[in-house]
Amino acid sequence: MMLSVNKLTVAFAGKAKFAPVLEDLWLELCSGETVALVGESGAGKSVFIEAVLRLLPASCRVTGEIHYQGHNLLALPQSEFRRFLGRELAWVPQSASGALHPMLPIGLQLMEPLLARGMKRQAAWAEIEPLLESLDLKPARQVAQSYPHQLSGGMRQRALVAAALAQKPKVLLVDEPTKGVDTERRQQVIALFQEAKQLQPELSVLVVSHDLDLVEALADRVVVLYAGQLVEATSRKAFFSEPMHPFAKALLAALPKNGLEALPWAESRSVTGCRFHPRCPIALERCQSDEPQVTLHEHTHVRCWLYAS
Repeated sequence: MMLSVNKLTVAFAGKAKFAPVLEDLWLELCSGETVALVGESGAGKSVFIEAVLRLLPASCRVTGEIHYQGHNLLALPQSEFRRFLGRELAWVPQSASGALHPMLPIGLQLMEPLLARGMKRQAAWAEIEPLLESLDLKPARQVAQSYPHQLSGGMRQRALVAAALAQKPKVLLVDEPTKGVDTERRQQVIALFQEAKQLQPELSVLVVSHDLDLVEALADRVVVLYAGQLVEATSRKAFFSEPMHPFAKALLAALPKNGLEALPWAESRSVTGCRFHPRCPIALERCQSDEPQVTLHEHTHVRCWLYAS
């Protein structure tokens, strides 16, 4: 097990009390596996990545455990936690333009962590050059000497992935890699991460995305969040062929190829019982008063009274 999350709760400070964004989330990521975290905007997907990387502001209240190879990352002193960043855990944020330093050449940005570890420049370049070439950033030396604004959007995206892979991490955390891109670029992004997995077959990837086409192409398992709670965790095949939770079914029904069936909006976080019941077409009477727990049903973990034993 590369990454194991247990009872993770994240709450933001409000006017009168802390408001939970994630509640009792559990998640497991194995070596070489790709897990996709899906759900609506505001479900807490990106907050989860920020919690793993300890990027949340000090005003947040974070409880639970995030274990990486025997270490509880939330309990480590900040100085010790930094040893894991880049070398063990790497991050691909949403915006390539915002993540790359506009005033530094691409090559220097990729080599900087290696140089900081005491590696000589020639040896660092020997590590970076084949990585650039393998991700189709050619000619590598010309790309390395370029600044971000001199590259196309697709090349910046590849450079961002190259920066994440430069230290050969074991876990890659990817946040909305196809956000705001057209269909052609989406296929390029999918191909990019398929190439990254070929470069490092044992690389474990956790990808946050609204893009179910990307999820279907890359993921081994799918975890569905709704209003800060895990509502379904299953294999990719089961999610796309036989989703169990009504919200998971609604996500697939909203795809263009499935008829663009819209889900009516309703307040979810402040309701009693099941958080999805105000929008659920098959809600039971008990869904309005009793909150369901996650249970295992036919190899799928699901939070729904329909599958309660």
